[in-house]
Amino acid sequence: MKIENITTAVCRIIHDAHKTSNTKDSHT
Repeated sequence: MKIENITTAVCRIIHDAHKTSNTKDSHT
């Protein structure tokens, strides 16, 4: 696996988590 691939995956996961957190805050 390429390091870039791992970094992209991590970035995507963090972005998704951030999105979910933002949505939760908005609903709350």
